[in-house]
Amino acid sequence: MNASAISLCLGVLLTGCTLFTSEKEVRLDVDSYAGELESVLEGVWGLKWTALSGDSGSLMLDWSGGVPPGISFSVPLEEDLLILLYPPALTATCRPCPQGAYIPRYSFDGALSRKDGAALSVLTRLTELGYSMEEFNCSRFLREMAELDDPWLTDRELLVRQLGRQQMRSWYIREKKQFDVSPALSGGPWFGSSLKRVQLFSEAEGTEQTLKLPEGWGFLYNPLSREILEYQVDDHGEICSITELLLPEASSR
Repeated sequence: MNASAISLCLGVLLTGCTLFTSEKEVRLDVDSYAGELESVLEGVWGLKWTALSGDSGSLMLDWSGGVPPGISFSVPLEEDLLILLYPPALTATCRPCPQGAYIPRYSFDGALSRKDGAALSVLTRLTELGYSMEEFNCSRFLREMAELDDPWLTDRELLVRQLGRQQMRSWYIREKKQFDVSPALSGGPWFGSSLKRVQLFSEAEGTEQTLKLPEGWGFLYNPLSREILEYQVDDHGEICSITELLLPEASSR
Protein backbone atom coordinates (compact mmCIF):
# COMPACT_ATOMS: atom_id res chain seq x y z
CA MET A 1 0.00 0.00 0.00
CA ASN A 2 1.50 3.35 -0.99
CA ALA A 3 1.75 6.38 1.26
CA SER A 4 -1.30 8.16 -0.20
CA ALA A 5 -3.51 5.10 0.35
CA ILE A 6 -2.31 4.77 3.94
CA SER A 7 -2.99 8.46 4.53
CA LEU A 8 -6.53 8.08 3.13
CA CYS A 9 -7.28 5.12 5.40
CA LEU A 10 -5.98 6.97 8.46
CA GLY A 11 -8.12 9.95 7.52
CA VAL A 12 -11.23 7.79 7.36
CA LEU A 13 -10.52 6.31 10.77
CA LEU A 14 -9.65 9.60 12.44
CA THR A 15 -12.60 11.59 11.06
CA GLY A 16 -15.20 8.97 11.87
CA CYS A 17 -16.35 8.71 8.26
CA THR A 18 -19.93 7.44 7.98
CA LEU A 19 -19.11 5.34 4.92
CA PHE A 20 -19.78 2.14 6.87
CA THR A 21 -22.36 3.45 9.34
CA SER A 22 -25.39 1.32 10.25
CA GLU A 23 -27.60 4.35 10.88
CA LYS A 24 -29.07 7.28 9.02
CA GLU A 25 -30.67 10.54 10.16
CA VAL A 26 -34.27 11.19 9.15
CA ARG A 27 -36.10 14.50 9.21
CA LEU A 28 -39.86 14.49 9.83
CA ASP A 29 -42.35 17.35 9.79
CA VAL A 30 -44.64 17.36 12.84
CA ASP A 31 -48.39 17.77 12.30
CA SER A 32 -49.88 20.95 13.77
CA TYR A 33 -52.85 21.25 16.14
CA ALA A 34 -55.53 23.84 16.90
CA GLY A 35 -54.25 26.81 18.87
CA GLU A 36 -56.47 26.01 21.87
CA LEU A 37 -54.44 22.82 22.41
CA GLU A 38 -51.05 24.50 22.77
CA SER A 39 -50.97 24.34 26.57
CA VAL A 40 -51.85 20.66 26.85
CA LEU A 41 -49.28 19.74 24.20
CA GLU A 42 -46.42 21.28 26.17
CA GLY A 43 -44.55 18.56 28.00
CA VAL A 44 -42.80 15.26 27.38
CA TRP A 45 -43.65 13.48 24.14
CA GLY A 46 -42.73 9.90 23.31
CA LEU A 47 -41.43 8.68 19.96
CA LYS A 48 -41.29 5.01 19.01
CA TRP A 49 -39.92 3.51 15.82
CA THR A 50 -40.44 -0.09 14.78
CA ALA A 51 -38.70 -1.75 11.85
CA LEU A 52 -40.67 -4.23 9.75
CA SER A 53 -37.91 -6.71 10.58
CA GLY A 54 -38.92 -6.46 14.26
CA ASP A 55 -36.24 -4.14 15.70
CA SER A 56 -37.48 -1.12 17.66
CA GLY A 57 -36.37 1.91 19.65
CA SER A 58 -37.79 4.91 21.48
CA LEU A 59 -37.04 8.51 22.46
CA MET A 60 -38.38 10.88 25.11
CA LEU A 61 -38.74 14.46 23.85
CA ASP A 62 -39.05 17.39 26.24
CA TRP A 63 -41.21 19.87 24.38
CA SER A 64 -42.15 21.98 27.39
CA GLY A 65 -41.48 25.07 25.31
CA GLY A 66 -43.91 24.05 22.60
CA VAL A 67 -44.17 21.60 19.72
CA PRO A 68 -41.51 22.17 17.01
CA PRO A 69 -42.39 22.08 13.31
CA GLY A 70 -40.02 19.19 12.72
CA ILE A 71 -37.68 16.66 14.30
CA SER A 72 -34.48 14.85 13.30
CA PHE A 73 -33.18 11.62 14.82
CA SER A 74 -31.10 8.55 13.96
CA VAL A 75 -32.62 5.24 12.87
CA PRO A 76 -31.24 1.99 11.42
CA LEU A 77 -30.09 2.07 7.82
CA GLU A 78 -31.72 -0.25 5.27
CA GLU A 79 -34.93 -0.67 7.29
CA ASP A 80 -38.56 0.15 6.52
CA LEU A 81 -39.77 2.00 9.61
CA LEU A 82 -43.10 2.55 11.35
CA ILE A 83 -42.92 5.69 13.51
CA LEU A 84 -45.40 6.82 16.18
CA LEU A 85 -45.20 10.14 18.04
CA TYR A 86 -47.26 10.32 21.26
CA PRO A 87 -48.47 13.61 22.82
CA PRO A 88 -48.34 13.97 26.63
CA ALA A 89 -50.98 11.98 28.50
CA LEU A 90 -53.89 13.95 29.96
CA THR A 91 -54.52 11.40 32.73
CA ALA A 92 -53.43 7.84 33.47
CA THR A 93 -56.18 6.52 31.20
CA CYS A 94 -56.69 9.37 28.72
CA ARG A 95 -53.87 9.75 26.22
CA PRO A 96 -54.29 11.51 22.87
CA CYS A 97 -53.75 9.40 19.78
CA PRO A 98 -50.25 9.46 18.25
CA GLN A 99 -49.10 10.91 14.97
CA GLY A 100 -47.56 8.44 12.56
CA ALA A 101 -45.21 8.16 9.60
CA TYR A 102 -44.00 5.34 7.38
CA ILE A 103 -40.39 5.75 6.25
CA PRO A 104 -39.19 3.33 3.55
CA ARG A 105 -35.57 2.27 3.71
CA TYR A 106 -34.60 4.54 0.82
CA SER A 107 -36.09 7.70 2.41
CA PHE A 108 -34.44 10.26 4.66
CA ASP A 109 -37.42 12.53 5.32
CA GLY A 110 -41.20 12.49 5.61
CA ALA A 111 -44.13 13.91 7.55
CA LEU A 112 -45.88 12.78 10.70
CA SER A 113 -49.66 12.81 10.41
CA ARG A 114 -52.50 12.41 12.89
CA LYS A 115 -54.44 10.53 10.23
CA ASP A 116 -51.56 8.15 9.49
CA GLY A 117 -51.18 7.49 13.21
CA ALA A 118 -54.23 5.20 13.07
CA ALA A 119 -52.82 3.01 10.29
CA LEU A 120 -49.34 3.01 11.83
CA SER A 121 -50.72 1.92 15.21
CA VAL A 122 -52.29 -1.13 13.49
CA LEU A 123 -49.07 -2.06 11.67
CA THR A 124 -46.94 -1.52 14.77
CA ARG A 125 -49.22 -3.79 16.79
CA LEU A 126 -48.91 -6.55 14.19
CA THR A 127 -45.12 -6.27 14.30
CA GLU A 128 -45.18 -6.41 18.11
CA LEU A 129 -47.28 -9.59 17.91
CA GLY A 130 -44.56 -11.21 15.80
CA TYR A 131 -46.19 -11.07 12.36
CA SER A 132 -43.84 -10.61 9.41
CA MET A 133 -44.75 -7.34 7.69
CA GLU A 134 -41.77 -7.04 5.33
CA GLU A 135 -43.83 -8.08 2.28
CA PHE A 136 -46.89 -6.04 3.25
CA ASN A 137 -47.82 -3.02 1.12
CA CYS A 138 -47.69 -0.41 3.90
CA SER A 139 -48.04 2.58 1.56
CA ARG A 140 -51.29 1.28 0.05
CA PHE A 141 -52.75 0.56 3.50
CA LEU A 142 -51.93 4.10 4.64
CA ARG A 143 -53.54 5.59 1.52
CA GLU A 144 -56.74 3.61 2.01
CA MET A 145 -56.97 4.53 5.69
CA ALA A 146 -56.26 8.22 4.94
CA GLU A 147 -59.29 8.37 2.65
CA LEU A 148 -61.52 8.22 5.73
CA ASP A 149 -62.52 11.44 7.44
CA ASP A 150 -61.18 10.13 10.77
CA PRO A 151 -59.22 6.84 10.51
CA TRP A 152 -59.19 6.61 14.32
CA LEU A 153 -62.87 5.68 14.12
CA THR A 154 -62.07 2.38 12.39
CA ASP A 155 -62.27 -0.94 14.23
CA ARG A 156 -58.51 -1.28 14.68
CA GLU A 157 -58.81 -4.54 16.64
CA LEU A 158 -60.61 -6.05 13.64
CA LEU A 159 -57.92 -4.79 11.28
CA VAL A 160 -55.14 -6.29 13.44
CA ARG A 161 -56.95 -9.60 13.64
CA GLN A 162 -57.73 -9.90 9.92
CA LEU A 163 -54.34 -8.65 8.73
CA GLY A 164 -52.69 -11.15 11.07
CA ARG A 165 -54.78 -13.92 9.51
CA GLN A 166 -54.01 -12.59 6.00
CA GLN A 167 -57.76 -12.38 5.46
CA MET A 168 -57.96 -8.65 4.92
CA ARG A 169 -60.76 -7.21 2.79
CA SER A 170 -61.06 -3.60 1.67
CA TRP A 171 -64.48 -3.18 3.29
CA TYR A 172 -62.93 -3.69 6.73
CA ILE A 173 -61.41 -0.21 6.33
CA ARG A 174 -64.43 1.80 7.36
CA GLU A 175 -65.49 3.98 10.25
CA LYS A 176 -67.49 2.39 13.05
CA LYS A 177 -71.19 3.13 13.25
CA GLN A 178 -71.76 6.35 15.15
CA PHE A 179 -74.72 7.25 17.34
CA ASP A 180 -76.34 10.59 18.09
CA VAL A 181 -75.78 11.22 21.80
CA SER A 182 -76.37 14.23 24.02
CA PRO A 183 -73.88 14.39 26.90
CA ALA A 184 -73.94 17.46 29.12
CA LEU A 185 -71.08 19.61 27.85
CA SER A 186 -69.96 23.02 29.05
CA GLY A 187 -69.25 25.80 26.58
CA GLY A 188 -66.13 26.00 24.48
CA PRO A 189 -64.34 23.71 22.03
CA TRP A 190 -64.29 19.95 22.61
CA PHE A 191 -61.81 17.53 21.07
CA GLY A 192 -61.81 13.75 20.74
CA SER A 193 -58.89 11.43 21.49
CA SER A 194 -57.41 12.11 18.03
CA LEU A 195 -57.42 15.82 19.03
CA LYS A 196 -59.79 16.57 16.21
CA ARG A 197 -62.53 19.05 17.14
CA VAL A 198 -65.85 17.28 17.55
CA GLN A 199 -68.88 18.62 15.69
CA LEU A 200 -71.76 19.69 17.92
CA PHE A 201 -75.12 20.23 16.29
CA SER A 202 -78.80 20.72 17.11
CA GLU A 203 -81.89 20.14 15.01
CA ALA A 204 -83.55 23.40 16.01
CA GLU A 205 -82.68 26.52 17.94
CA GLY A 206 -82.97 26.02 21.68
CA THR A 207 -82.80 22.21 21.56
CA GLU A 208 -80.19 20.12 23.31
CA GLN A 209 -76.89 19.83 21.44
CA THR A 210 -75.90 16.40 20.21
CA LEU A 211 -72.82 14.84 18.69
CA LYS A 212 -71.90 11.57 17.01
CA LEU A 213 -69.89 9.01 18.98
CA PRO A 214 -68.95 5.42 18.12
CA GLU A 215 -69.68 2.42 20.32
CA GLY A 216 -67.16 1.79 23.07
CA TRP A 217 -64.99 3.78 25.45
CA GLY A 218 -63.62 7.20 24.66
CA PHE A 219 -63.03 10.66 26.02
CA LEU A 220 -63.60 14.29 25.11
CA TYR A 221 -61.38 17.17 26.19
CA ASN A 222 -62.09 20.88 26.57
CA PRO A 223 -58.76 22.79 26.66
CA LEU A 224 -60.35 26.04 27.83
CA SER A 225 -62.16 24.65 30.89
CA ARG A 226 -59.61 21.80 31.19
CA GLU A 227 -62.45 19.30 31.54
CA ILE A 228 -62.24 15.68 30.46
CA LEU A 229 -65.35 13.62 29.89
CA GLU A 230 -64.82 9.85 29.75
CA TYR A 231 -67.73 7.93 28.26
CA GLN A 232 -68.92 4.46 27.35
CA VAL A 233 -71.43 4.04 24.53
CA ASP A 234 -73.27 0.70 24.35
CA ASP A 235 -74.38 -1.10 21.18
CA HIS A 236 -77.76 0.66 21.33
CA GLY A 237 -76.19 4.11 21.25
CA GLU A 238 -76.80 4.86 24.92
CA ILE A 239 -74.16 6.47 27.10
CA CYS A 240 -74.07 4.07 30.02
CA SER A 241 -71.28 5.69 32.02
CA ILE A 242 -69.72 9.13 32.20
CA THR A 243 -66.80 10.32 34.30
CA GLU A 244 -66.01 14.03 34.42
CA LEU A 245 -62.56 15.26 35.48
CA LEU A 246 -61.16 18.73 35.85
CA LEU A 247 -57.42 18.89 35.22
CA PRO A 248 -55.16 21.19 37.25
CA GLU A 249 -53.56 24.11 35.49
CA ALA A 250 -50.64 23.25 33.22
CA SER A 251 -48.10 24.93 35.53
CA SER A 252 -48.96 22.58 38.41
CA ARG A 253 -49.21 19.37 36.37
